[in-house]
Amino acid sequence: MSAFSNFMDWAWICLLKQLRPCDPQGAPLRQRNRKIRNSILQYYKNHPSSDATVNECLQYLRRRTDAVYFPAPFRDKYRFRDVPLDFDADGTPFSLLPDGNRLYFLPDAQPDRVRMAINNLRIEQDEASPHRYLTDEFTIVEDDILADVGCAEGILSLQYAEKAKHIYLFETEEVWIKVLEKTFAPWRDKVTIVKRFVSDQDNGDNIRLDTFFRQEGVRPTFVKLDVEGGELAALRGMEGLFVQHYPIKIAACCYHYQGEYDDLKAFASQHDFRHETSTGWMLFGLYDEPQPPFFRHGLLRMWANER
Repeated sequence: MSAFSNFMDWAWICLLKQLRPCDPQGAPLRQRNRKIRNSILQYYKNHPSSDATVNECLQYLRRRTDAVYFPAPFRDKYRFRDVPLDFDADGTPFSLLPDGNRLYFLPDAQPDRVRMAINNLRIEQDEASPHRYLTDEFTIVEDDILADVGCAEGILSLQYAEKAKHIYLFETEEVWIKVLEKTFAPWRDKVTIVKRFVSDQDNGDNIRLDTFFRQEGVRPTFVKLDVEGGELAALRGMEGLFVQHYPIKIAACCYHYQGEYDDLKAFASQHDFRHETSTGWMLFGLYDEPQPPFFRHGLLRMWANER
């Protein structure tokens, strides 16, 4: 784009931010995301795609001012101001989920920021979302032992707290640990919070999942991995579990860096795991260096040692 076009874009974004700093879903309006949107549209103008789902994302971006994580119409049905929010006696915010359970959040966050964050969680787990962990076939069932690696607020585990036999929450951020203790207080007997980083090493604050569960004397049957690009290392740290030849379902995020999806898919193929890719596309390049073809898969689901 020309210097004049860049200036006009900058001026327009500055004006819009005065009128609405974020969209109804809670995504902040940013000049950088405007530039990413323009780059994506220009790239596909010069390199047309035959992928219908990619073209649907492009149509969505053409109607928007900027780029967002989930460039698809399904996100528009979620509005952050519709998120129910309350506070307990010590002022910690929580949202009441449809099943009546309380999802607690960081106590020092502004109410609208909490609503925006929780609304993004709702968008992430929509049936049409590329970030959706579960499907009708790939789900958590009675007596599953769940390892929620990189659990943050713990929304997935909370939804299956009654059904799962035991839940291990892997989280190292102290602020989140205090929140998790509140959220899972009703299930203290079946929820264990593990303050360790999960990787392919056993040292200091790091631990392999096969080492951890060998020490626990249990076998996890469902593993969720959302560890900011450390998913491949976490999988390598599970290889001692795979040789035990019992079934494990693994939901691994694959969008944190360019090429992560290919790395995880290669791992699944090398181990002869049945696997599937979530539907749709993400634009997580909003937080790292975006490059063509820009769109990324959100999740790889794996069936290890399927019987």
